[in-house]
Amino acid sequence: MYSVKEISEILNVSKVTIYNDLKRFKSELKPYLTTRNKVKYLSQDGLDKLSSLKQLNSEVKTDFNHTLNDDIEIELRERLNDSKEELKFLKGQLEIGQKQLENSQRLHEHTQILLKQSQEKNMLLESQKNEKEVADHEENNSDVVIHQEEKTGWFKGIFEKMKT
Repeated sequence: MYSVKEISEILNVSKVTIYNDLKRFKSELKPYLTTRNKVKYLSQDGLDKLSSLKQLNSEVKTDFNHTLNDDIEIELRERLNDSKEELKFLKGQLEIGQKQLENSQRLHEHTQILLKQSQEKNMLLESQKNEKEVADHEENNSDVVIHQEEKTGWFKGIFEKMKT
């Protein structure tokens, strides 16, 4: 019969691990397990059974880990391919956006040029309009002066007639 301490030394694991294994494999090890003075003992057959269960458990874990690793690798490869495709798509979208931005900037520049030309044309038309108004105003002023001279002349003539 082997105590938990002795089993842990034989299997080169901690006593906590042995206690956990005894709980985990309780139904399989029950026929080989005895307790004296609150110390658990396992028979040689029980020790062999525990070793084989731990070995089997280790192999299952290893197989599971290999399978899991293979599945993870496949999943990661699929995600990587999806990410590459998405990146390619986004690069295309970025190029389209850059071309649209360049076109927008060119349109803005052309609009600015047209606006400047329109302002210059409006200023020229305004200047011509002002010149015409000044010319019309000067013509009207000369007509008023002539008309005033006529009035003054006629009015003057009346006063001169009255003086005589």
